[in-house]
Amino acid sequence: MNKILVFVSPTCGPCQLFKPQLRKAALETQSDYDEIDVSTEEGLEEAKKYNIQSSGQAIFFKDGEEKIRWTSPKPANILVADINKI
Repeated sequence: MNKILVFVSPTCGPCQLFKPQLRKAALETQSDYDEIDVSTEEGLEEAKKYNIQSSGQAIFFKDGEEKIRWTSPKPANILVADINKI
């Protein structure tokens, strides 16, 4: 099973640009998609678990194992190409 876990904040401009690209990549690669709001206490705890230092980051998991970490916005076609390399 594939999953994209996205760490965002509602006030983060790059996050708002990145989210639709990640959703599209998730759809195209048949991956689950989950957002973590790092502006909440629960979201910050989850971010710490994955050593996330700021919002606007995403992790791709394949079979429960971290495979890719994106730290800046990218177009969906680049995200899909990254995933398809695995």
